[in-house]
Parts: sequence; C-alpha cells; structure tokens
Amino acid sequence: MANLEPWQVRAIDAYVEICRIDEHGIAGPIFGPELDLLAEKVRAKAPWSDLLTPWDVASIALRRLTLRATKVPRDFIGLLKDAPEGARLVGELRADLVEYFESLPRAYYVFFPLINVPAIGQAELPLTVAISIVDTSIADGPHARLIQQYSGLLVALNRGRPLPHLEPDTRYLRIQLSGYSDESLTSPVAVSALAQLKHFLFVALARRVFKEAPSWTLQHKIAGSVASHVNPDQEEQYALRLPDEFNRYLHRMELDTTELTYYDTSGGIGLLSGVSRPPQTPPEFAWALTQRFGRLPEFLAIPRDAPDAVRIKAALEWWIDGVVSENQTISFLQFCIGFEALLGESGDNTGRSVERGITERLADRYAYLRGRTQSEREAHRVAFSTMYKRRGQIVHQRETHLRRNDDAEACRKAREMLFGAIADELNAFMRVLPKPA
Repeated sequence: MANLEPWQVRAIDAYVEICRIDEHGIAGPIFGPELDLLAEKVRAKAPWSDLLTPWDVASIALRRLTLRATKVPRDFIGLLKDAPEGARLVGELRADLVEYFESLPRAYYVFFPLINVPAIGQAELPLTVAISIVDTSIADGPHARLIQQYSGLLVALNRGRPLPHLEPDTRYLRIQLSGYSDESLTSPVAVSALAQLKHFLFVALARRVFKEAPSWTLQHKIAGSVASHVNPDQEEQYALRLPDEFNRYLHRMELDTTELTYYDTSGGIGLLSGVSRPPQTPPEFAWALTQRFGRLPEFLAIPRDAPDAVRIKAALEWWIDGVVSENQTISFLQFCIGFEALLGESGDNTGRSVERGITERLADRYAYLRGRTQSEREAHRVAFSTMYKRRGQIVHQRETHLRRNDDAEACRKAREMLFGAIADELNAFMRVLPKPA
C-alpha cells in the first residue's frame, strides 16, 4: 500500500466538488473532464498504474458516490455539496476515495463452485498457502457471512444488481490473491484467479482426482463465482460471471471416486497392517483428496511466470480453453497454440517454408517428450505432423472450419496428444523440483 501524492488528492478534491444528482436520482458525472483528470492523476504512478484502467478509477469513484447519493432526499437535484448535510457527505466521499486508493493492492478471496464435490467435513481443505477447497455446509465456517444476510451497504454498492453470495451446502475452490477486483473478468484479480483455476483443473484431471461428467448429466443447480475482500469488516463482494461455456464445463467436474482410496488402520495394530478402501466419511474424503493430489499442489503454488513453469502453465491454460470451447475449429486451434507454448516458439512469419520448419521442430520435440524408444518416437512424430497439418489448412484459409466427420477426429486427437504432452512435462518438472524442507 502507498500514500497518494498531494497532487493526486487535489484531483480527488476537484472531482468531489462537481459530483451531482440529476432529476432521475442518478449520481454523476459518469464521464467528463473531471473524471478523466481523476483517472489520469491516480494512474500516474505505481501501484495504481499497474492495477487500474481509467474505467476502473471511474467505477471506484461512482460506486462510492452512489453510496453517498442514497443519503440525500429523494427529490433533491443538484451538486452533492449543496444537498442537506452536503459538506459532510462530500467530506466522507473524499475520505472514502483516498482511503480506498491507498488500500490498493487489496487482498481478495475468489470462489469458484465445485458442485459435484461431496462434503469434506471441515470448513476448508488447504492445498497451498493460497488455494483451498472450502465447504459451506459448515455452519460456523469462515465464510458464513457470504451465505447469510447482506447489509444496506452492499445493496447500495451493487445498485440493484443481484447480490454476490455463496450457495449453502456447496464446495468451492477458494483462491487468495492481491490486487484490484470488481465484477469484471478483466480485473487483475479475476484474470489471475481464472488462470489459477485452469491450473487446478488440469492438475486435478491429470491426477484423476476429477473427471468430466457427460454434458447430458449436467445438474440444474448452478452456483456462481464470487470475489470477496479477505477482511470481513470490508464489505466488498462481486459476482463474477464466467463465460457460459466455461461455467458449463466447470459444473461438469466431478470426483473420480474410482481413484480415491483411504488407508484404514483401524482394524490392525500398526500402519503396515492397514488396508486401502474407498473413503466413506467426509474426513476420509478430505484425506483421500490430499493424498491423491500428492505433490502437485506445489506446482500450483509456483508463480505463473516462473522460468521453469511458464511453458507448462501457458500450455495447460490453452488446453483448458480448448476443451471449454464448444466450437471445434476454435478448440483445435487452441490446442495447437498449446503445443507451441509447450514445445517451442511459433514465430510471426507464416510462410510455408518457415511453417514447415516449425512443424518439424515441434514434432521432434513432441516425439522425444512422449516416446521412450526410437519406434515410439517415430510414431509420435508422424501422429503429430498429421494432426498439425490441419492447423495450416485452417490458418491460411484453405479451409474455414473443420469437416464435421473427418476432422472432428483431428480435434479429439489434438486434445489427447496435448494433454499427454503436458502431463509428461509436468511429471518431469515435479521429479526435479526440490522437496520442501
């Protein structure tokens, strides 16, 4: 957190002086030179220049102005400072804006629903320092306030929109982040949270903790995603509306119970006399989940831009984007970009000779990543080259979409091949990752 400079505070002073309420009861201005100046001055130095867009600054200002506007008579029209107790309201608005900007970056929890995960018998199951599975069926859990009633402050801040909340008796993936958040998926916190959600989903699928339920089994129960300030005294919550395709895919995630086992030592006299069996109680599910993930949560804790992990994380994000997309052509191209992220650079020149060289290099790297013998590598090389040839035909507009029958198979193969390549590279990465002390 940093203090605003005096010239930034003067821009806030200039803004609050011209805040007004129109004949429709709408507080503003919602655009204009004063708001532009406020955004320019606030964003003139770090950390605000790195966290906020001009629209973010305007949104922050308007949210706080709207709260003050609820405290003036309904028939009032004019400058906020001329309203009854206007001087106090303007002073509160000024102090609120200064306090909020100086509180950035802020700490947030972001919750993504895992509606097919059964109760875990505890309020939260930590996977990393910043990532946990939380269970809202625990009545006295730390996030009970997000399931309960809301104050007038939240009603005002949301301006009549549906209030963000967590569903009762539901499991969520909770990610703790620092930055700035609002209801937009382009805010720094939302962008980072979505990337970490993709990392988690891939790891859970790779370890066979999760599996994809068929689309026709999708439940009618829909739970939304929420960003909330970590501090319960700061009533700042936002509903994050994921793209419909992503939300449907997320709601298809269910536990792969065939791979979850609990080591039961209750019937023996020592650890070596125990037996493995399916978990039967919430605490046993929690234990089995932790064991099934193994060390892979350590990968989740590694920063997205860490040199040794950046290629893997970029590739698996493209893989998730590909499986989420319901357009096969887009999906196929996203898998191809995933290969390029994992195996090498694609370059900007799309000439045939350059592309042929790129395809050969990617095929070689894929073959040596997946194959253990020369014959296996040759088979992988041929499979990759055949699949990847479709990319060139689409990108260079020789074909604008995948043929429904023949080339839908190319999309399926690309999905399987990229998943295997990422999983192999991830396993190799984990083998050389130092174990925590």
